Amino acid sequence: MKLKSPLDLTISTGITFILVSLPFFLRIHSFPLHDFANYYFGARFLDSGHFNISWYQPILFNKAIASIGYSEIFASYAPNPPSLALFFIPLKVFSPVHAKIVFTGLSYLLFVWAVIRLSRQFEHPDYFLITLPLIFIIPIRNGILFGQVYFFLFYLLVEGFLSLKKKNYLLMAFTWGLAVLLKIFPVILLCYLLFKKELKGTLYFTVVISVLLGVSIYLNGFEAWSYFIHYVMPKASSGEIAGEFVPNFQSIHMLLKQLFVIDSVNNPVPLFDSPILFQLFLIFSKIGLLFVGIYASVAIQSEFRSFGIWIIISYLLTPYGSTYSLVLLLIPVLAFWSTNRKKNLILLITAFLVANLPVSLFSHFPVILQYPRLLLLLTFMLLILLNSNPPIPSKWYFISFSLSISMGIILPFVRIQKTNDVQSWWTDQLPTLTYQMTCENDSLKIWYWDQNGDHSMFLQSLTCNQYPSEETLKDGQIYLGNKQLTYDSSNKKDPIRLNKNRIIFLSDVNRGIGFYTIKALDIP
Repeated sequence: MKLKSPLDLTISTGITFILVSLPFFLRIHSFPLHDFANYYFGARFLDSGHFNISWYQPILFNKAIASIGYSEIFASYAPNPPSLALFFIPLKVFSPVHAKIVFTGLSYLLFVWAVIRLSRQFEHPDYFLITLPLIFIIPIRNGILFGQVYFFLFYLLVEGFLSLKKKNYLLMAFTWGLAVLLKIFPVILLCYLLFKKELKGTLYFTVVISVLLGVSIYLNGFEAWSYFIHYVMPKASSGEIAGEFVPNFQSIHMLLKQLFVIDSVNNPVPLFDSPILFQLFLIFSKIGLLFVGIYASVAIQSEFRSFGIWIIISYLLTPYGSTYSLVLLLIPVLAFWSTNRKKNLILLITAFLVANLPVSLFSHFPVILQYPRLLLLLTFMLLILLNSNPPIPSKWYFISFSLSISMGIILPFVRIQKTNDVQSWWTDQLPTLTYQMTCENDSLKIWYWDQNGDHSMFLQSLTCNQYPSEETLKDGQIYLGNKQLTYDSSNKKDPIRLNKNRIIFLSDVNRGIGFYTIKALDIP
């Protein structure tokens, strides 16, 4: 049974969302700034003319924040694009906590309004809508407490979609263009437009993205964008945000990495030690997701359902998933509501588990079972496809199979970059932001940063009778005399020769920029 009027629908949906979120908003003032610190201080430094590529080094970013009088903050601007800071410049007039409250409050209201607009457009019943904030309670809670941008991103994506339906290509391109400046991944909507044969929309979107990018390059500086594209984005695309193996990301990329990439400390027993298999299955998964997107654009007549599938695909393609970003799955849930109550119930139960299941409970299970959210999300997409009409044509299976075989043939000839004999060395967990290492009085000493500031400590039960040598760091590579020992593009610091045959050093290889761990290199 539907509500009697759109006004009743607006009021009931709005009240439900606000009541569910109220306890979380009441906690913001006492909750750490968390992710919001990255945006706020990035904007402050940009506005004062001091934003540069050094802020992608987390130790420099945190020390800069401390130097202007803010303590108990742990921030890391990566993997965000330089343009993200532009959105937060107007909030610099507030203190960090009040800026977080203002931004989160306004973006949450826009998020609720976007849900209401979609509901009006597609005539969802009230009993269905008032369950949604409960279905997505953990993503809503974390989005509010962390000060995340996904409520605002949700609004921009919905506004762009509704503008597309009205053939208002300029507004569509502008709102989706802003979404790309917030988080790069919405650029995948170019594929949605292209395969939908929205050529005019594709042109508008391309032009507007180019213009907005040009404005950002002018305001942020070419150097910042060049550094982001060449160093930050490749690491982010490999899920390298802080650590090397992070099951909490619940991504296809991270699952395959645990299955096929060995690390003597963090992943000593993979299913197979094979970088080729890792790359091969990663390519297969991306081709498969692209195949689903093409099918959704070409075969599914409902623009809303097609759009919803592309949202799921964009989430599955990202190498670092999160709970707060799951609010975007509200779009496919709204898109695939039907008159069949049984199907709706299955859809909502699956969505609830995807959004709220505590993945930490599965950390001691076999590797594949450590990814329950990923498996449920794939199930969620499968349920949606099984309820699609028409079914997937057989020719698309042939296209997907042919592309996969082609990539399988090409891949063995692709050179996989290796890091010589570099291996993990220190077996215990180092502090997350370790940034310096020396050998003092025959003991190894490290420096690290956390929310309480700068610290140092000696690594227990370890001696480092430093061997006289000629190890040096030059142009980002380790040399022994004139002989170059490393060739990878990671940041390296503080090489120490322990004995005749081994050098240890700090490296962020396979990790987020500036998040160092101790690596060892055997001298030939």
